[in-house]
Amino acid sequence: MPPKRRSSAPSLQALKKEGAGHFQKHLANFDWPNVGEEWEAHLHAVLSERAGCGTFSSERSFVPEDRVRFSPQGPTFTTSLLVVPLDSGLYVRVEGDGARDGTQVGMWRDAISEAIARIGKATYPFTWSAMIGVAPGVKGIRQLRALLEPVVIGGVKLLPARRRETDRVAAWPPMLHTWQLVDSWPMHVTAQQSGYEWQVVADDAKKKLFCLCSALSVIWGECWTLRALPVPVPPPPPTSASASPPGEDASEPSAPPGPLTVPAWLPVAWPHIESDETLCTALAMHHEGLAIDEAHPSLALVAFVAAIETLGTHSTPVARCPTCKQITQSTQRFVNAVRAVLPAKEASALYNARSKTAHASVLHGGEGMFGRTFTRMLAAKPDIASAFEWGQLHAVRKASGLLLLQAIHAAAGHPHE
Repeated sequence: MPPKRRSSAPSLQALKKEGAGHFQKHLANFDWPNVGEEWEAHLHAVLSERAGCGTFSSERSFVPEDRVRFSPQGPTFTTSLLVVPLDSGLYVRVEGDGARDGTQVGMWRDAISEAIARIGKATYPFTWSAMIGVAPGVKGIRQLRALLEPVVIGGVKLLPARRRETDRVAAWPPMLHTWQLVDSWPMHVTAQQSGYEWQVVADDAKKKLFCLCSALSVIWGECWTLRALPVPVPPPPPTSASASPPGEDASEPSAPPGPLTVPAWLPVAWPHIESDETLCTALAMHHEGLAIDEAHPSLALVAFVAAIETLGTHSTPVARCPTCKQITQSTQRFVNAVRAVLPAKEASALYNARSKTAHASVLHGGEGMFGRTFTRMLAAKPDIASAFEWGQLHAVRKASGLLLLQAIHAAAGHPHE
């Protein structure tokens, strides 16, 4: 990434004096903080295409000022490019044993200009593969299902699970060297995206998968998450077009206990869902609640309420105090949002519990004693923590899920029963 700008930029005159006799250039008005990373990626691409330099090293220093030196690795180049950000643009200089070689200097000059021309215009295709599955550390009743048929959602191809995976998770109650074995059938996902470098594509892929997992968690009623980071996949040779996805083997697939199906309308409707920023924000917060509701039930309640509040802005605009600009009528907006699935009195109690946690640090569940024990859960008269987790938390989690499912159907233009 581009080095951070220091408060005092070096003098252009001093740099030119230092580089006397070398090819040097001042790129005026070059916006290094915003486009430097992309320019660097294009510079590498151009040199790779035209000079066969597939690998590069980058050396960064901050003394006497911010500097970065790009050095192509290969027999063609015996030079490197010094880059120094300035307040008035960017300074570049060719250095090294071949700094006076006209051929090498010409390659650098052309690469610098071409990389600038590609900013905001040129992208490169990347194929990536990742894995998603039920979060192994999230407890609860597992339905143990597996996708049996491939499906494409928003350009992401979900491939059938080929084998069962077993994860070791910490047992409860906690005991040293004690584990619980949890089975699941994670699936491979793959897609092709374009970007000016892999890391940019990888970040976008993770965002896509987070939104997808958040929606699938609502539809399937389980917390789905990323199980293996997206990695670039090289094009397969012609003889292996039907090979297993990366990370898989060609062994006989494990027989899953039940089928997992994607609603037929979801792939068609996904562009509408993905483009609805409010819905995606609410899905993300609901997913956070699912991920923590076992260990952090009070914070999970805050997350589920926030997801419902966010959905409420679809129908009720956010009101602010004209004097202090603080958001007002939050409780009423929440009550209105859950009216179809919860009585107003119960909804108000849930919002009050949320406010006690958010504003007074009140823990309603068993997190203050490292979680509830099974014997307390089965007591004739459950303790306050158990009553909260089985009552209010369960109610708001269910309400958030139902409202989000309705919103997904509405975004899809598909009626929800």
